[in-house]
Amino acid sequence: MGKGDRSAARAYFEQAAATGRVSARAHLARVLIAAGLRDDASRELGEVLSAAGADPDALAQARRLRLGLDRPDLEADLERAGRAALSAEATRLDEVRAAFERVLVFDPQIWEAHFGLGLAARRTEDFIAAAASFRRALELAPEQPDVMHELGVALLASGSKADALGLLDRAAALRPGQAAYIADAGFAHLRAGDLDAARERLRIASTIDADDPLTRAYLAELERIEAETGKVN
Repeated sequence: MGKGDRSAARAYFEQAAATGRVSARAHLARVLIAAGLRDDASRELGEVLSAAGADPDALAQARRLRLGLDRPDLEADLERAGRAALSAEATRLDEVRAAFERVLVFDPQIWEAHFGLGLAARRTEDFIAAAASFRRALELAPEQPDVMHELGVALLASGSKADALGLLDRAAALRPGQAAYIADAGFAHLRAGDLDAARERLRIASTIDADDPLTRAYLAELERIEAETGKVN
């Protein structure tokens, strides 16, 4: 963003903040950080975090921005651990968990750190611990589809089918172009015994990505169950 663009963005968000839009202050803080005005940004973040009735998304943005301002070392840890939680060898997961926990010592309400702990727990197939971490992340970021999806998958794996269904359907609705999300929702309905709902979701997922291996595996399982029960498509 060029200097002129930053000036225009700053003016816009200052006007929006003056009308009482708390979320505008979080965006304003981001612009101020980019302009090198750290003290001004810190004041705006303080306004967001102390505001009554601030929406969860604005609070989440403010907490993450404050982490980067006050503890850039921890923000770097968070980003590295987030990548490693998906790809690290099992022997490194203790190191990954420790990084997320350091972030939570600084601020226990950073949803990304709870989400990361859930991913690490999922890697060891501790789905109950994963669900607990994902649930806390969802409390802090209630409209975050990745969190909904991962919590739904963890609940399904730990046997909580009814709770998983709603979460996976909501996540799929928020990510309508993501075949894997829709396929997982279909599989949840399959596990719950609702074959019609499962087939509809898996059909949509297959239309989006006919080569997705997860969707194809779920469809094969659906067809096996339908053959066993004598259900005609």
